[in-house]
Amino acid sequence: MPNVLTKLAPKVTFIESMPEEFKNKDYSNARHISGLTHEMLMSFEIRGLVEERIVRIPHHSNTLADTNLMLSEAFGKPVVDSVDITGFQEMCFTTKNPLYFYSINYWAIFAFMLDDYLDQIMVGDGAGRHVICEWQKKYLLGESDGTTGFDKMLVKSMKLNKQMLRPDLYVRHVMYAVGWIGTYLTANQTKFNNKLMTYEEYWYQR
Repeated sequence: MPNVLTKLAPKVTFIESMPEEFKNKDYSNARHISGLTHEMLMSFEIRGLVEERIVRIPHHSNTLADTNLMLSEAFGKPVVDSVDITGFQEMCFTTKNPLYFYSINYWAIFAFMLDDYLDQIMVGDGAGRHVICEWQKKYLLGESDGTTGFDKMLVKSMKLNKQMLRPDLYVRHVMYAVGWIGTYLTANQTKFNNKLMTYEEYWYQR
């Protein structure tokens, strides 16, 4: 479907939006060709920026306790959100509906935890690739016969999402998340290569 505002075909992937002058170039030495040092970068001053005041919404004072409970239930032992990442959800979403917010928070905590887990998987040996692909399959089906805390949180989170979202939005969410999980197949491969990404690799993954 054409973009009616710009009369251009829609971009299918981020890499398609890369400026032509940046394509097919070797940026493997990007840290050194600019002549900028770490000290020079750190010495720059940014002035005139005024941050907006961001506060947590007051409607869900039990969010942190809920998070500690949901993690403890999933992993079968006391687990505490020591850095209080529930603040992200409370500062981004303003719904007063407790069930909506519980569902949002549950998925976000699950996604944060799963991200940390998948980020540690090496994909070069094939076994790691299989693990990531299995998580794509679990997410696509919304089911898992696994017994880890991640598996338990996946099943409950997907059940909540299905209740909260319209069918078309649920499908969109699932497809987005399956694509997100798939990025670890390339991101982790680059990460464990222990070398700086080229500009194309970075652009593709973002």
